[in-house]
Amino acid sequence: MLLGVGGVLALDALGERPTVFHLNEGHAAFASLARTAALVRRGRSLEEAMVLVRRSTVFTTHTPVAAGHDRYEPRLVVRALRQVVRDLKMSDEALLALGGEHGEAKEPFCMTALALRLAEHANGVAALHGRVTREMWMHLYDRRDPAQVPIGHVTNGVHVATWTDPTARAFWRDEAGIDFSVPAVDRDPWPDAARVDPGRLWALRCRWRSRLVLEARRRLAHQAQRQCADADEVLRASQFLDESALTIGFARRFATYKRAPLLFTDADRLAKIVADADRPVQFVFAGKAHPRDTEGQAFLRQVHAMTLDPRFRGRVVMLEEYDMGLARLLVSGCDVWLNTPLRPHEASGTSGMKVAAHGGINLSILDGWWPEGFDGRNGWAIGDGQEPPAEDAEGRRRRDEEDAKSLYALLEREVIPEFFDRSTGGVPERWMDRALRSAATIPGRFGAHRMVAEYLVKAYLPAHGGPAAAERA
Repeated sequence: MLLGVGGVLALDALGERPTVFHLNEGHAAFASLARTAALVRRGRSLEEAMVLVRRSTVFTTHTPVAAGHDRYEPRLVVRALRQVVRDLKMSDEALLALGGEHGEAKEPFCMTALALRLAEHANGVAALHGRVTREMWMHLYDRRDPAQVPIGHVTNGVHVATWTDPTARAFWRDEAGIDFSVPAVDRDPWPDAARVDPGRLWALRCRWRSRLVLEARRRLAHQAQRQCADADEVLRASQFLDESALTIGFARRFATYKRAPLLFTDADRLAKIVADADRPVQFVFAGKAHPRDTEGQAFLRQVHAMTLDPRFRGRVVMLEEYDMGLARLLVSGCDVWLNTPLRPHEASGTSGMKVAAHGGINLSILDGWWPEGFDGRNGWAIGDGQEPPAEDAEGRRRRDEEDAKSLYALLEREVIPEFFDRSTGGVPERWMDRALRSAATIPGRFGAHRMVAEYLVKAYLPAHGGPAAAERA
């Protein structure tokens, strides 16, 4: 109510007259009802008002997870929207049918269903997510073929300049002529990154890794002090991690579908990987679970417990107080960015997009944005791109086992050997080929400038114009 109805009232009070409304997730879906009610008050028929609102509304859904789509008790919706319903001159049953997934008033009121019914331009946030969304909602459009469902996709992107370390911005400017201050919409300058001196980028990568390790040690010692550890334990925490070790990061929300504990599926096999003194490997975890996500909190506790296991002590760490500052440190300092969602539950994901401008490399399940980003040479794909044979506990268990085996095999046979196979000058040449390929292929394609331009062409311009002019009349 505050975001949807209140948002429309606030814009009106400010004298703003938008020609296009873009709703992200169903949380703001009541805005479409408030706009419709305003048009009816100004003399439009209900049918005409709904057409005008629909044509000038863009709706983006951001999750294929059922729990991410708000549903409410019908009587609560009617009570909350009493004034809006009165202005609409609509019956309670007609209102509730707009939010019924099958168009029935007795169903739980689904905000996503309402948003889709009152938006002519709808999209998911990656190509795979677009496909999954069409399959999820084809009953809403009374279609049997998902290809006929009018929901497209605009793949998410990150604001590259915000997430790129200043030293990296200076490096790419000097070495490849990439100007972060100018939106490069007509020409992607990042392919030029492939031609820079790998040794120079490797030297920077070592500096960023060292900075991450030193800050992680400071934080780990502080965490130990807060937990009333003795002096010896605080000292040990301040010596965790290795500045020259292959550093793999996992930092994001601890939602269950992201499977943070997947790395520990076969703890004995992982222990052998991290125990190799000649080829040291370490893992840095960070993130938070939603206050009401008890299962996600349990996953976080599982990972924390593994950091205390003697086999992983000092080689697997969990950093608390995850925020944007820590995230910037991680995306610049980690050599590899690990992503292990249960396909196809990751709508897009964006954290892996942020590492590429630092020569970081993605090691990810083929979910979200990664099926579009992975080209075979700019990172690694975990698993075979298959989805659970069944959405039940047994199907997920089998998928977890297969994906974990693939992850271990990639670490043992490709990731670790490439990192430690050095030239006479100390540069891992195969590794840097992949790192430079990552930089050349990801920041331009998965940046916010491309994303906004795509929304402009696919949604904003088509939604702008006649209907909005008629609404203002």
